Amino acid sequence: MAATSGKLRPPFRLLLLLLAAAVARSVDGVELTLLTGAREKGTVCLDGSPPGYHLQRGFGSGEHSWFIHLQGGAWCNTIEDCSKRKMSAYGSSKFMRAVEFNGILSNDQQLNSDFYNWNRVFIRYCDGASFSGDGEAQDQDGSTLHFRGLRIWEAVINELMGKGLATAKQAILSGCSAGGLAALLHCNDFYARFSKEVSAKCLPDAGFFLDIEDLSGERHMWSVFNGTVHLQNVTQVLSKDCLAKKDPTECFFPAELVKSITAPTLILNSAYDSWQIQNALAPDGSFPGQSWSSCKTDIRNCSSTQIQVFNGFRNKFVDDIEVVKDKKDWGLFIDSCFTHCQTPFDISWNSQASPVLGNKTVAEAIGDWYFERSYEVKEIDCEYPEIDHPVHHPPRTCSVHTRAAATGEMPILPRRRYAEPLLLLLLAAVARSTAAAPDVVELILLTGAQEKGAVCLDGSPPGYHLQRGFGSGEHSWLIYLEGGEWCDTIESCSNRKTTELGSSKLMEAQEFEGILSNNQTVNSDFYNWNKVVIRYCDGASFSGNAEAQDQDGSTLHFRGLRIWQAVLDELMEKGLASAKQALLSGCSAGGLATLLHCNDFHARFPKEVSAKCLPDAGIFLDIEDLSGKRLMWSVFNGTVQLQNVSEVLPKDCLAKKDRTECFLATELVKSITAPTLIVNSAYDSWQIRDTLAPVGSYPGQSWLNCTNDIGNCNSTQMEVLNGFRKKFVDGVKVVKDKKDWGLFIDSCFMHCQTKYSISWSSQFSPVLGNMTIAKAVGDWYFERSKTVKEIDCDSKLRSPVLPRRRLAEPFLLLLLLLLLAAVARPTAAADVVELTLLAGAQEKGAVCLDGSPPGYHLQRGFGSGEHSWLVFLEGGAWCNSIESCSRRKMGVYGSSKFMKAAEFNGILSNDQQLNSDFYNWNKVAIRYCDGASFSGDAEAQDKDGSTLHFRGLRIWEAVVDELMGKGLATAKQAILSGCSAGGLAALLHCNDFHARFPKEVSAKCLPDAGFFLDVEDLSGERHMWSVFNGTVHLQNVREVLSKDCLTKKDPTECFFPAELVKSITAPTLILNSAYDSWQMDPFLDSHGPVAKLTFGIAVPHKSKNKFVDDVEIVKDKKDWGLFIDSCFTHCQTPFNISWSSQASPVLGSKTVAEAVGDWYFERSYEVKEIDCEYPCNPTCSSQLPT
Repeated sequence: MAATSGKLRPPFRLLLLLLAAAVARSVDGVELTLLTGAREKGTVCLDGSPPGYHLQRGFGSGEHSWFIHLQGGAWCNTIEDCSKRKMSAYGSSKFMRAVEFNGILSNDQQLNSDFYNWNRVFIRYCDGASFSGDGEAQDQDGSTLHFRGLRIWEAVINELMGKGLATAKQAILSGCSAGGLAALLHCNDFYARFSKEVSAKCLPDAGFFLDIEDLSGERHMWSVFNGTVHLQNVTQVLSKDCLAKKDPTECFFPAELVKSITAPTLILNSAYDSWQIQNALAPDGSFPGQSWSSCKTDIRNCSSTQIQVFNGFRNKFVDDIEVVKDKKDWGLFIDSCFTHCQTPFDISWNSQASPVLGNKTVAEAIGDWYFERSYEVKEIDCEYPEIDHPVHHPPRTCSVHTRAAATGEMPILPRRRYAEPLLLLLLAAVARSTAAAPDVVELILLTGAQEKGAVCLDGSPPGYHLQRGFGSGEHSWLIYLEGGEWCDTIESCSNRKTTELGSSKLMEAQEFEGILSNNQTVNSDFYNWNKVVIRYCDGASFSGNAEAQDQDGSTLHFRGLRIWQAVLDELMEKGLASAKQALLSGCSAGGLATLLHCNDFHARFPKEVSAKCLPDAGIFLDIEDLSGKRLMWSVFNGTVQLQNVSEVLPKDCLAKKDRTECFLATELVKSITAPTLIVNSAYDSWQIRDTLAPVGSYPGQSWLNCTNDIGNCNSTQMEVLNGFRKKFVDGVKVVKDKKDWGLFIDSCFMHCQTKYSISWSSQFSPVLGNMTIAKAVGDWYFERSKTVKEIDCDSKLRSPVLPRRRLAEPFLLLLLLLLLAAVARPTAAADVVELTLLAGAQEKGAVCLDGSPPGYHLQRGFGSGEHSWLVFLEGGAWCNSIESCSRRKMGVYGSSKFMKAAEFNGILSNDQQLNSDFYNWNKVAIRYCDGASFSGDAEAQDKDGSTLHFRGLRIWEAVVDELMGKGLATAKQAILSGCSAGGLAALLHCNDFHARFPKEVSAKCLPDAGFFLDVEDLSGERHMWSVFNGTVHLQNVREVLSKDCLTKKDPTECFFPAELVKSITAPTLILNSAYDSWQMDPFLDSHGPVAKLTFGIAVPHKSKNKFVDDVEIVKDKKDWGLFIDSCFTHCQTPFNISWSSQASPVLGSKTVAEAVGDWYFERSYEVKEIDCEYPCNPTCSSQLPT
C-alpha cells in the first residue's frame, strides 16, 4: 500500500525544493572562463560577447578523463525572441556567473562515484539554436544578432583540446534539454576527434523532442524548430542523408538524428517529459479555460482521459526510439517520471529519489553502460497508470520517484510518502548544521541466514544496524523495527523485492536520529544505550512464515517471523542476553511489529530486567473510507492470508475471531502483558490519506486540500476526521486500566514521531502534560512519573500542543523562513574525513586517557595550497579530578575507540566560495582525548585500578612529528588553530609550533574562543580557577608553561591566556567573543542568545570589560591581530555560519574569514578589531552557535 499526500501550493513547494537542495550538500562554485580570441574567430553570443565555459580539473585516476556538458535553455526562432534573449545569460556572457556543479558534474565521490574526479566542463548556451547555427541578422534596433552556435561549439572544443582534451583516454559528451539535442547534433564530430582506442561516447539528457500535435492540433515543436532552422541556418550540422530526402526541419528532430549517429550513445529521457507535456503537448492556449492546468502541473492531478493522452505521447516517444534497440553499444534509460533533465541534479542523478530501472539509478545505469559493466543497458519503463481508483502498487520502482511537474529543468522532490518527514528532515538537517551530525551506522547482514531460512523476499540475508552502548548504557539495549507498509499480493510482493524493503542487496548505512541519536542533548535518556535498527524486508511486519511462486517462477520468501527470531538470537549472543534494561520499538509497520512481538521480547529476559515496548504510529484502524470500502482490512486480510502470520497472533483472539481482525492493533493490545507505551497521533496523517480519504474515494479534488493539510479542512470534513479520532481513542481505551502502560496520543497531523530528532525532542516536538515525546517516554520507562497516559484534545478545540495546521501556510512559512536563514549560507560543503590513528602511540607513551592511540583527520591540499598547512586542535573542556577523567575516558574525549570520521566545515572547508583563503590547504584536525589542552604529562590510578594516562603533551609532540614526516616539514605557509580548549592549546603550543619552521615560512597562530578569564561567578566563586587548578596539578602541565611566569606566579595563573600571551613571540590573532557564551554560563540563568538574557546586562558588561583589559597587551604587539566581537557565541572558526556567511559577525566591514585572511596574508596594515558593548552590533545573529 502506498501512502499518498496532496500537494503543497507552488510557492511552498518551490521553497521546499530550494531548502532541500541547500541542506543536502553544498557544492563548488566553478568560475566562468571566457573563450580566448572569440571576436577574431567570429565565435560570439547573440549580442556579440565572447562565449564561456566552466572547467573543473580532474585528478587522480580521472586526470585524463573528460566530461563535456552542453547547457540547455530552449531556442529562439524569431528576431523578436532572439532580441529578448540577448539581454539574458542565454544570449550574452555579460550576464553569466559562476555555476554550481551538481549531479553528474559533482566532485562528490559518494554521489558521483564514476565521474567525480574527471575533468568536467560546462559549456554555456548563448546562441539559441543548440550550438548549431551559422548566420547573422539585423536586430530591431539596428544592431547585429549573431547566430554563431556552430562556431562556439568548434572554438570551445578546440580550446579544450589544447587544455588536455586532446590527450583524453575517456570522454563523454552530454547535455540537457536544448543541450541534449546539441549532444545529438555534435555527437559524430565529438567522437571523430579521438583515436579509436579512446572511449568516446554521447549522453543526451532530455534532448529527445517529438514532432507531435498539441491539444488544439497545432505542431508546436515543428513551428519552433522550423523557425530556428531557417533563421539561424543550421543545415551544416544536419545529416547529409536526411537532407537529401527530407525537409531540414524534420532533420533537426532527434528521431532523424539518431539514424545517422555512429558513436556509442545512451539516450536518457522521461517518456512523460514534463517540459514537452507542458509546452508542446498542452501549452497554454491549446485547451479551454483551466481544464488542463492542474494536470499539466502535476500528473497526479490528471483524470483517466488526460492520462490516456499522456500515454499517447509516451507511445510516440517509444516508437521514435525503436531504432536504438538494435544499435550495438547504445543504451536507453527511459523512465516514466514526470520530470525533464535528470543528470545535472543530485536528487535525480543518484539518490533515494532517483528513478530506478533494472534496479539501477540513473547514475548506476550510465556508469554500467559507459564502462561496459553490463552486457547492455536498454531500459524502458512501463506506462503511468490511469487513475480511476487508488493506486496501491504503481508499476515498478518509479513509484518512489516524483511524477509531479517540474518547472524549467528542476525535478521536484518525491511528495507522496514523504510530506511530513521531508519537512522534519529539512528542519533536522538545519538543526544539525551547528550541532553534532547523526552517526551513520553500517549494515550488518545476518550470519547463516539461508541455513536458518531467515531471508528477505528475494532470498537475500536480512540486515541490521548496531551501535554499541557505552558508559552507563553499556548494558542497556534499544531494538527498533523499521517500517514501510505491507505487500498483500504476489504482484505487490514481486515489486517490493526489487527495493530495499524486500532485499538487502539495496540496503545502505543509516543515520541514527531521534530516539536512536547518540547526542545526549537530543536523547538524554537513551543516547549511550546499545541501539539496533532491524531492517524490514518481508512485507508483513516481521510476522509471516510461508513461500510462494513469483510471476517469473522464482520464490517469494515470506519469512518475517524467522527474521525476527534469528536477528534477536544473534543480538542475544552479542550482549542483549545480559541486558539490564531493554526497549523494543518501531515505527508504522514496525510499530505494529512491536505489538506483535512485544510479549516474546519481554519473555526473553529475567524478571529483574526492565523490558518494555514502545510502538510508534502502529495503531492502524479498521475503518471505512469515504466510499465505504474497508481499505485497511483489505490490505491486512491479503497480508495475513498470503504470508501466513497466524503463528504470531494471540491464541485467545484466534479462538473467537477472524485472523485478520487479530492482526489489528486494537485486538493485539488486549493480550499484551509486557509494559507498553503507545505513541501515536489521533489524526495519523498516513491513515487519513491512505485509508480514510485515499485518492479515488471522493469526487474530483474535493478532499485533496484537506488531506494535504488538516488546516484546510472545512467543518464537514473536520467532523469526519474527528470521527476517526474518536474511533482511535476508543481503540486504545483498554490501555487506560493497564498498569505499567502509557499513552502519548497527540493531535498533530503526522505519522512516525520517535525516529526524527525534531519530533522526538526539540522546540517543535508535540507537548502533552508539559512533556515532549522524549521526556514522556523517559518518565514512563524509568518510572519517574506515576503514570504517563496523555490523550490530546480534538482538533476543533485547537490543541495547544503543536500548531494544528502542521503544514498550514503561516506556520510553514515561519519554519521556512527560519530554514532559509539557516541554509542561505553555505552550510554543508563538508567533506567527511576519516580518522588516522597515530603510529606507534603506545611505544611513544602518547595515548588517550584510556590508553588508546590518539587520532587525527588529514585532508590533503592541492594546487596552490599543496605546501600550505592548517593544523586545528579540537576542544572540549577539561577533566580536573580522577572522577571526571574516569567518566571522560568512556567517551570520544578520552578514547579513540569512540571516534568516527569528522566533517570539515568553516576554516576547514574545501569549499572555495566559503573558505577562499584556505580551501585547498592541507588541513588537519587533531582529536582531543587527554582533558588538559594537549599539555599534561603524568599518570594516575583510576577507581577500578586501571591507569589514567595524562599524556596530552606527548600527543601534541608525536602527532606533529608524524605530520612533519607527511609534508608539514616542507610547508611554506602554516597556521596553528584550535577552538575552546583547543584554542587554549593553540596558545600553549604556539611558540613550539612556530619554532619548528625556518624563518622564511609564514607560521602563525589562531586561537579561537580560547581566551578564558579568571573571574568570579555570581556566587563569588572563581569557577575557571577551580577547573584549571585541578587540571594543572592532576595532569602536571608545567612543562608547557612560561618559565618567566613560573618564577613569579602560581602554575594555575600561568595556565590562563592573560599570562600566556605575554610570552608568545609568534604572530597570533586572537579570535573571541567578549560575551563568550560558554564562559557566560556561570553568570546567566539562561543559555539563549543575548537578546533573550533574563539577567541584568551589567554583569556580562563587567565580564566584557575584564576581557578587553586582558587583551590590552596585544594592541602593541606587532604582527598580532584581534577580532573580538560582541556576539553571544563561542567557537567561530569551525562553523560555516560564523566563519563566512551572511550571519557571520562583521567588524571593520569584514567577516571572521575575511579578517583572518587579511591578517595572515598581510593584505591589511593591521587587523585589531574590538567590538562595542552589546547591543550595538547588528551583525550578531541569533543563529550563531552557542
